[in-house]
Amino acid sequence: MKVHIHGNCQSYVLSHMLKEVCPDWDVTFYEVHAEPIMQNLADYRALIGAADIVLSQPIHHGYRSTAELSLRWIRDHVKPGAALIVIPALHFSGHHPEFAALARLGDLCQNSVAAHLATIGMASDRAVDLLLSADLFDDATIRTEIDLQLVEMNRRETSDGIDASVADIITSQAVWFQLFHIVNHPTRALCAYLMNRVFERLDMRHRIAIAGTDYMDNPHLPMCPAIARFCSANGPEPPDWLPREPRVLMPNRYPAEVPEYLAEMMQQLGRHTAADIKDAIAADWRSSEFLGRLAKSGAAIPEIEIWRRE
Repeated sequence: MKVHIHGNCQSYVLSHMLKEVCPDWDVTFYEVHAEPIMQNLADYRALIGAADIVLSQPIHHGYRSTAELSLRWIRDHVKPGAALIVIPALHFSGHHPEFAALARLGDLCQNSVAAHLATIGMASDRAVDLLLSADLFDDATIRTEIDLQLVEMNRRETSDGIDASVADIITSQAVWFQLFHIVNHPTRALCAYLMNRVFERLDMRHRIAIAGTDYMDNPHLPMCPAIARFCSANGPEPPDWLPREPRVLMPNRYPAEVPEYLAEMMQQLGRHTAADIKDAIAADWRSSEFLGRLAKSGAAIPEIEIWRRE
């Protein structure tokens, strides 16, 4: 059996999990955002044309200005009789709404609220204390962020015509359990649920174990204390498959305790002017929109109103 997986960095994880239960299958993948696929388009085209099963995330037409990368092209070029199953690009920021793409300010600068506190000149130790506060976000704010993500996830799955979905699992579990290491790195459990839905779609009896090697657990960011408090307040007993790492894991770094990670982040932010940090936040839609929602809600974060949008 020849299987090709087409998608983002999650295709690497799904290929390894598929090999766990189908070691004799010929499983290949290319990460659509990386350079190898662009350097080996002929090989990629051949793999699509030869595969008995193609699992593809909904890559939109025009991506990287290369027609072959789109789901539309794949639909037209799978071999007759092959199974094409559209799978979701798993993404959920409801447990990390503060997550930010601010790497130009430092490799640890991934927190929009920390960036805001640096912008207003708050001392590092006070900022870390605030970020670690169980009251940083109130319950209404947290519930709003989770619900926004659930609505967006379901909208995408409907518009993208997903064949094997785990939206129901995320919806039922996200109020209590951390299902993503970072916003686009799902836990092994969620990937296993997805692949088992694929097997069901193919009418195959194979099943991938929920527990086992987590191929995408670095980087890992624990939920901030405020969101962890909310999720654990009335939730059921956590299942065994949940990630138990309470520390921050970052590539090419030792694991860090959360206070140490936040302190170093504030140090990195402190090397930049307020204007530079504001520009970086403005350039990252996730950061600017989240801070704008905090400002509109009247969150008890010093000077958050500077991000209010009318």
